[in-house]
Amino acid sequence: ASRGIGLEIVRQLLESPDNLVVAACRTPDKATALSALKDTVKGTLHIVQLDTSDFDSVRALPAQLEPILGSTGLDYLINNAGIGADDTAFKFDPEKMLTVFRTNTIGPALVSQVTLPFLEKGTAKKILHVSSTLGSIASSDEWGAHGASYSMSKSALNMLTYKQKAERPDLIAITLCPGWVKTDMGTQAAKLEPAESVAGILKVITTATKEDSGKYIRYNGEIIPCNAGIWIHDTAFTLDPDALLTLVRTNVAGPALLAQVVLPLLAAAPTKKVLHISSTGGSIGSVAQIPREFARLASYPISKAALNMLVCKQSVERPDLTVIALCPGWVQTDMGGEGAVLTPEESVAGIIKVITTATKEESGKFLRYDGASVPW
Repeated sequence: ASRGIGLEIVRQLLESPDNLVVAACRTPDKATALSALKDTVKGTLHIVQLDTSDFDSVRALPAQLEPILGSTGLDYLINNAGIGADDTAFKFDPEKMLTVFRTNTIGPALVSQVTLPFLEKGTAKKILHVSSTLGSIASSDEWGAHGASYSMSKSALNMLTYKQKAERPDLIAITLCPGWVKTDMGTQAAKLEPAESVAGILKVITTATKEDSGKYIRYNGEIIPCNAGIWIHDTAFTLDPDALLTLVRTNVAGPALLAQVVLPLLAAAPTKKVLHISSTGGSIGSVAQIPREFARLASYPISKAALNMLVCKQSVERPDLTVIALCPGWVQTDMGGEGAVLTPEESVAGIIKVITTATKEESGKFLRYDGASVPW
């Protein structure tokens, strides 16, 4: 909250004498613009130390909040921290990619987890994750192939929001795009002033109802279309951030790096096809159709939502390739269990048919083993 959108959110909230705002930043001693608000605003401001990329820092947050909030609780949690990377789906540093996920996805997940007891005491019980339309596969053409790590991390954040809604229907959790704003990240070429964007953000979050929970919304109230594997049995508010990072490393960064290093071989081959095994669990549009005991699972679907964005970015960057995401169905494997409806032979027969018959028109799509399309 020391600059940009975060600082403007704090400033506008403090225009009301009834508001108590807890603003977090990495280095409070250096947050001069944030500290200066104490002398000019009507509301009450408390500044605490927080680095969302440092899990120990996040876990220390409740101890700072307890003497400030006490029994009154927290009405609104706004997760605004975010970093970008100038990369593409085939040209990236896997460690930098993981750093982006650590800050943009896993950090907000852990912040939500540790502040949940305060939200439960609050009246509004609302969580706002600041995302981007670049995290929407259906709207991701703005940057084309660029910003791959950022877009993938925001797709994962969008899935986190839906999982929080599924786990805790008593809360209101929404993802919001602030628009293209004149900040250090947005640059001065952006179309929106921070004041205009934040006015819209605050209107959206203060008027949001339970019917809006799990949705992806623009600052002006418009709805945005959503969109090698390991898994763990967790939920959005009980996840282990290090375990989530492990899933991102295996399910997202690993396939991304593998595709990167074999790209010269693909480029020399006649068919030039890349198949990423995903899951309908990574489809935000399909979560409502998944049995509740599986719909509540968080880390695995979050990682698969990010993998789906990787598919989109790879298809945009390299139109000479055919890149698809594919759900193998519920298969009788160690992960799927013996209760699954498909044998490995049935699933793989479909997978092979899909990948061998796929054309460039299907590049960037999400398909089932039987060839049916899966909504993002």
